[in-house]
Amino acid sequence: MDPGPAGALWIALALTSRQLTGHSAEGKPLYGAPVTDHRSPRLEPGEEFVVPVALDASARESLGLHEVLLRIRAGWAGRDGATEYGALSVVDAAPGSAVLVDGGVAGQAGADGSLLLSSLPVGQREVRVRSASGAEVVRHVSVVKGRTVMVAPAEASSGSPPRPTLTPTSKNAQGYQEYRRGRDDALMVLIPEGEFLMGNLETEGAPLPHTVYVSTFLLDKLPLTVGRYERFAAATGRPLPPEPYWGVHADFPVAFVRWDEAKAYCEWVGGRLPTEAEREKATRGTDGRMFPWGSEPPGPERGVFRRNWGQEGNDAVGIRPLGASPCGLLDTGGNMWEFCEDWHDPNYFKASPHRDPAGPKTGRARVVKGGSWDSRPTVLSASSRNFAYIGYREGDFGFRCASDPSH
Repeated sequence: MDPGPAGALWIALALTSRQLTGHSAEGKPLYGAPVTDHRSPRLEPGEEFVVPVALDASARESLGLHEVLLRIRAGWAGRDGATEYGALSVVDAAPGSAVLVDGGVAGQAGADGSLLLSSLPVGQREVRVRSASGAEVVRHVSVVKGRTVMVAPAEASSGSPPRPTLTPTSKNAQGYQEYRRGRDDALMVLIPEGEFLMGNLETEGAPLPHTVYVSTFLLDKLPLTVGRYERFAAATGRPLPPEPYWGVHADFPVAFVRWDEAKAYCEWVGGRLPTEAEREKATRGTDGRMFPWGSEPPGPERGVFRRNWGQEGNDAVGIRPLGASPCGLLDTGGNMWEFCEDWHDPNYFKASPHRDPAGPKTGRARVVKGGSWDSRPTVLSASSRNFAYIGYREGDFGFRCASDPSH
C-alpha cells in the first residue's frame, strides 16, 4: 500500500543461536539449548534492520564482547547488476560551498545554499560540505532507491543532546499553559494529572469504559509537520519518507513515516511518543465527551475526514479551531492517525493498571489514535483506536510528541 513503483520486502526472520558452554574430554565444543528470536521487519530496498543476538554473562566474558548485533540490509536480487539511485539534497550550506561525495567533488551549493544531486547510487555515502573559508562538515548518510536524503551543515548532528528547553508562552483559549520547545520550535500543552473516562462503547464496542489516572505530561498542540520532519532528516541523515500523491507541503502533517521514525524524531527533540491513555485524555478531557470538540457530529470546520484515496489527502494543521480538544489541542480527531508508544492488544484494558497504563510488554503492532483524512465520521471519536504493524508505512499515519514535565 506504499506509493510509487518501488516495492518493499516483508522479511520473516527466525534467528537461532546456541552459546558455547565448554568442551568435551575429546575437545569437541559443547553448546547450550538453542534460543530462537522471531522478527518480522518490513524494509524498502536499501534500508537496514539491526537485531541484537542474545548473549548471557558468561558468553560476554569469554568472548570479551558487550553485545553482538546482526545487521540485515534489504536489496533486490537478480537484476543483472543494474545500479539503483536515490537523491541527495544539501540545504542551508554557505553559498558556493563544495559538496564532496565519497571523496569526489559532486557539485557546488548555489546562492541559496542548496544543491540537489538527483542520481546518486544507493548505499552508505560520505558527504563533505566545504565552505570557501575551509570549514568542513562531514556526514555519513544512507542513500535509498527512489527517495531523498537531506544534509544541512548548520544543523546539530543526531548524536548531540537536544536542547532541553521548554519556554512558557501563555495560556491558550481553554486555559491550559503552553510551552515552546527549543529544538524545533513546536508548541506543547501542559496536561494536568488526574482521572478521566477512557473508552466508548458507542464507537469501539470494546474496551468497556473505565476510569484511568494519568500523571502530568505535555503533548504537542499540533501533529508533526513535513517542514519540521525535513529539518530532522537534514540533521540526522535519514531519508525522507516517500512523497505522497497530494504533494509535499511544509505545513501539512508528515505522512508515510514508520513508528520507529516517529519515535526517533520525538527523542531527537528530547521527548517521546505519548501513551494511548495520555493521547486519549488530552483529546477527550474529563467530561466523557464523544468527540474532541464535544457531542456535535464531525464537519469540515472541525476535522479532516472522508477524503478519497488518489484524489485528496491530509490538510494543513492548526486551521480548524472549532475542532479543539478540551485542552486546546488541534487536529486530534481526523487528519492523521497518530502513533502511540503502546503495543496493541485488544484485551489489554481488561487487566490494565488504573494509574498510567503503558500498554502490554510485547506485541506485533503499535496503537494509533484519532482517525484520519480517509476515516468515517464516527472514527473521529476521542476514544477511537487502531493499530499499525511493525514496519508499517502508510499515508494516513503520522504522530505528535509528548514529554514529561521535567523535560
